[in-house]
Amino acid sequence: MKYLFLLFPALLLTACGNSLEGKYTCGAMQLPVEFKSNGKVIYWLSEMDYKIEDKTVKLVAPQGTIIFGKISDDGTLNSVAGACRKEK
Repeated sequence: MKYLFLLFPALLLTACGNSLEGKYTCGAMQLPVEFKSNGKVIYWLSEMDYKIEDKTVKLVAPQGTIIFGKISDDGTLNSVAGACRKEK
């Protein structure tokens, strides 16, 4: 029981690392992207699933899975279109 308090924060950090949430604008063209907490993303006016594997964000479309970008150690999202900034 005394180790349970050590396990909970580790599980919480793991869960937080597998999702994004919020609206972002990416690259010089300021492309809008919205990540939802339910594992969905709105990108180019289409809603699709997304997953995060080893800090790599992948979009799952009917045509297949594509790499969207990477999450830096500081939490910054860098897409193939350029750096993404979270809207406030």
